[in-house]
Amino acid sequence: MIQLEQVSKVYTPRPSVAGWWRGWTGRPEQRVVALADVTFSVAPAETLGIVGGNGSGKSTLLKIVAGLARPTSGRVTVSGRVAALLELGTGFDPDYTGRQNLELAGSLLGLSRAELAAKLPEIIDFSGLGADIDRPVHQYSAGMFMRLAFSLATSVEADVLVVDEVLAVGDTTFRQRCRDRLKEFRRAGGTLVLVSHDLSVLADWCPRVLWLDRGRVRGLAASELVLKEYILHTARASAPQQLAARTSDAGTLLGGRLTDGLGEPRPTFGPDDTLRIELSYQLERALPQLVFGVMISRDDWTCCFGTDTELSQASTGPAGPGRGCATLVLEPLQLLPGRYFVSASMRCGPEVIDFSPALETFGVEGGSGQLGVFAARHRWELTASGLGEVRREGAAETPAELGQDDPQRQGGDERDRVRDGAVHEDGAVRGHQPGHGVQPQ
Repeated sequence: MIQLEQVSKVYTPRPSVAGWWRGWTGRPEQRVVALADVTFSVAPAETLGIVGGNGSGKSTLLKIVAGLARPTSGRVTVSGRVAALLELGTGFDPDYTGRQNLELAGSLLGLSRAELAAKLPEIIDFSGLGADIDRPVHQYSAGMFMRLAFSLATSVEADVLVVDEVLAVGDTTFRQRCRDRLKEFRRAGGTLVLVSHDLSVLADWCPRVLWLDRGRVRGLAASELVLKEYILHTARASAPQQLAARTSDAGTLLGGRLTDGLGEPRPTFGPDDTLRIELSYQLERALPQLVFGVMISRDDWTCCFGTDTELSQASTGPAGPGRGCATLVLEPLQLLPGRYFVSASMRCGPEVIDFSPALETFGVEGGSGQLGVFAARHRWELTASGLGEVRREGAAETPAELGQDDPQRQGGDERDRVRDGAVHEDGAVRGHQPGHGVQPQ
């Protein structure tokens, strides 16, 4: 269990000639408030996520929870043994080898010589460093450094594990091994405090998320609610100044709504689902033309898709005063799993009437293990020498396109067999996942 009550951390400059001079001239010393009146608790076996911008106090908070820093005021209670994986290289001597650093850090974590000797082969094996374990760590890359630190921190039989951005360092294989190790820790009843700038990680791992902003708790609730507010806040703060404010009094974007193909509001969608983005607006006077624009971005601000009614040749024509709704339909959505936000604009010719840098957020779940951002419609065309042609002639998008709703084609002919899969020399049809093409084995 972890409990913090009214915890504050204030850094004051060390005594110096410059500080003495400022005091003598009557100018006060600059104090840095890293945390201010932070209160929260984490139950045993719970995973809590922490989110916030640079300088929000996340690292300071983790150090206090891990016992590596003392609060200026407030009360901290942590039950059980704590292992921490904080900033890259914390607790390591750059001139020591990886093995020597493991021995040193292991003793600081309370491992006896016998315990360390027994665990050392397993730690080195998990790190995957091989012969590099006997090189000085100042020669390590960032990924090698993190592999060493993570392998040690998760080898300790701890009750609480504090982790700062570990899932963002290293290659894909090692990141997956990190996830598997953390899952084992949680299954064993461990308490996990996780900081990450990857909001998809927090959404997947953490039932609750704490939002820190300039050292203060801005939000603490279910991850879906906090992450949505955080994305909207940061997107609005990042918007260009000339777009963040309305540039015309001709009308207003009233809000947005995200629904599925049946018009039902949903917080999450699948890559093959229909997404309807409904923009409600109000005009104060008649305009010769309205152009609506939508942009979908990932939570790391990667622009994934953008369009407007002018580009799509969906002109609204003259528009009178009053309320209305413009809806962009994406069917299917075709985005891979992650967290996304929607920006929207309304203009008349070059004049921007209103702009919302972050109108709504949504998540995408599911998919078939593909990489990237975009779930492109695709197929494989394969040929094998001596085995006849193994080929996909077309990409099946929906059951209707396969003729499954047409009684006259229920029996199908040879063309249907080719369309529905790959015809092999033996006459068998090898099926595929609709909309994702034939998957390689």
